[in-house]
Amino acid sequence: MHVHFGWVHEGWSCSCLLALGVEMSQEIKWPVKMGELHNHHFDSTMWNDFKFRDDDIIISTYAKAGTTWMQQIVAQLMFEGDPELAVAEMSPWVDLRIPPKEVKLPMIESKRIGDS
Repeated sequence: MHVHFGWVHEGWSCSCLLALGVEMSQEIKWPVKMGELHNHHFDSTMWNDFKFRDDDIIISTYAKAGTTWMQQIVAQLMFEGDPELAVAEMSPWVDLRIPPKEVKLPMIESKRIGDS
């Protein structure tokens, strides 16, 4: 299951859950989406049309709490410390209003590190 802004998406693998210390016989109470976030910068409805895959990585940090730093850490782990990575391009903020949803979602279909 992928969790973003308190909503759930099927797709966590057993190994992910075991790595988190969750026993497979244990019932998991997943959060449920309760609303949307809209302001002049963000539109959380972008996530409603995002097609999740099992190998997606979603970075979700609180505002001003190290999102760019976390993007860099994840990208460097995935690509063995490549100093030439364009992390901002490979890990876009999905819920940022620019560009519009109709343009952004097709652009990120192959980029599977997303930010919130």
